[in-house]
Amino acid sequence: MATNYIAPTWRMPENGNQSKSSNYSLNFIPNSYISFPAFSLTGDFTVSFWIKPRAFAFATIGDAISSNWLRIQNSTRTDLDLANTQTQWESGATFTLNEWQHVVLRRDANNVCTIFRNGIHYTNNAPTKAGTFANLDSFGKKSNANYFNGQAAGVCVFDYALSPGQVETLYGDLTSGPGDPMALPTPPIVYYELGGNANLTSGSTLPNFPNLSVGGEVAYSNYSVKFATFDYFNLNNSGIMGGKNTYSISAWFKLDQNASSAIFSNWYGGTSVNYLLRYNTSSGLGIQWYVYSNNVSTRLDTGYIPTIGSWTHVVAVKDPITSGGQIRVYINGVSTFSSNSTNLSSPTPNKNQADQIAVFSSGSNFVNGNVSNVAYWTDTALTQPQAEEIYNNGKTVDLNNLTFTAPTNWLPLDEKSVYYNGSTLRARDVINNIDASGINLQEENMVGDAPGSQTNGTGINFDITDLEGDMNGSSKNAYSINMADYGDGATNPANSGRSTEVPGNP
Repeated sequence: MATNYIAPTWRMPENGNQSKSSNYSLNFIPNSYISFPAFSLTGDFTVSFWIKPRAFAFATIGDAISSNWLRIQNSTRTDLDLANTQTQWESGATFTLNEWQHVVLRRDANNVCTIFRNGIHYTNNAPTKAGTFANLDSFGKKSNANYFNGQAAGVCVFDYALSPGQVETLYGDLTSGPGDPMALPTPPIVYYELGGNANLTSGSTLPNFPNLSVGGEVAYSNYSVKFATFDYFNLNNSGIMGGKNTYSISAWFKLDQNASSAIFSNWYGGTSVNYLLRYNTSSGLGIQWYVYSNNVSTRLDTGYIPTIGSWTHVVAVKDPITSGGQIRVYINGVSTFSSNSTNLSSPTPNKNQADQIAVFSSGSNFVNGNVSNVAYWTDTALTQPQAEEIYNNGKTVDLNNLTFTAPTNWLPLDEKSVYYNGSTLRARDVINNIDASGINLQEENMVGDAPGSQTNGTGINFDITDLEGDMNGSSKNAYSINMADYGDGATNPANSGRSTEVPGNP
């Protein structure tokens, strides 16, 4: 039986369901819902979802101010509200309780709204409904009302009107299960598989729901860590580059404000200084790269000012060979800055101080914004083509699958490698299976925003018990709860996304 490991929970479909595209669903109760960055629909569009409701009068998709929403009011009535104008109609479809059904709302190019149920097109009393379906930001409620009560899966939004044949394909059949929305000629703009790809943990109240359409199958990471003043990670080490002569650092960051911000540091002042990568707002400085070697601090001021509110990728390099010693910075895989000094031909000393992310030393240059995918190469001076490969046209990439040497340390800071231990976030170095400790970082600091990925959802009031191995045409599927893993076999908690290799086994 194949096992699909979605950190930090294993999915184990029953053998007869292995070939089905969807086997799991998510259980909603009043006050639980999915929150995601708002988007709007104009012109023709399609909203598709699977539901197994326990009660009627529920909203499926809506906004925070209750002026736009879609609701199944009772077994035969559908309500659609656009710009505070409600339309109610009897489409001819009959919705049922405690039974799986595929529901599609379609508005065509003439603004005519119709309903499909289980692939069948119902056109009774089809209303003409113009306007923008705006600021949609929730699935399972509208403005803290009409919470969905039941199971749901496969939420899709298309910015065009599906044909009846495409809806039938999306419905699927009992042999192969629900159709794969990503297999349609034009994929949806939003796709939450929910149970099948939910990053649920026991006791968690803020699980992650990647939007598979926009970035989940292209970008390696869908989530990042959002920092504010006094928030940072301590890597609990003695300095990754201590004693090293050649090394490189790669990181993604996005700032919310134009303020000096340390992306990565091991720079404690006095003689305890090693390396520092930061953005400095002082005139002419921009992104800076400091390296300490041969008892001298060498500094490169790139003058590059990152765009506030946009992701920037940076690679910083110490190269003891080129020009007798050189430091370099590559920005977004293209811009190259360098400075030469013979002092850089000497190793960086080992000061036995811990590396930190999102803070300079222990109390200044805090990042106010996001950081993602921090990686380090010891004994490797990355080149411009290699920096461009990591940049990957603005999308995070699997750093274990490069055309050159994988990093020696890598903290993705994403939904697959960060977990909440009850008091703070912990970030995994996925190469070495070592955790960094979050300072003042909580579950809400994990956000559905990463380079090349957007509109990812966050679950409110869900935990592992809301994952159901039950989907239309699929049953008897299993999943893990608090399964022990083997990060260190002792102090690391189970169910935290680390290695599943059993000690002593090859």
